[in-house]
Amino acid sequence: MSRPTSASHDVLIRLLSQLDDARRARGESKAEVARGAGLSEPAVRRLFSGANPNPTVKTLDAIAEHLGLALTFERSETGEASKAPTLEALR
Repeated sequence: MSRPTSASHDVLIRLLSQLDDARRARGESKAEVARGAGLSEPAVRRLFSGANPNPTVKTLDAIAEHLGLALTFERSETGEASKAPTLEALR
């Protein structure tokens, strides 16, 4: 698999930032998120550190679900990457 383009990397960083914001809003540690999402603590720490993130959709979805969020993808009208948030609260 090729290295992500700058645009896709920016989208990933934005998504991870939203997940991390949700984690902090719930007052959870990275270890608590890992346990709740059924993931390893080192993997979650690396993911949220931003150091060379390359998560699978399954990993992102598990974290989002644990945090009470839905991972969604939307096609923009122009066919370009949307600036809209990629997560929405499940309330």
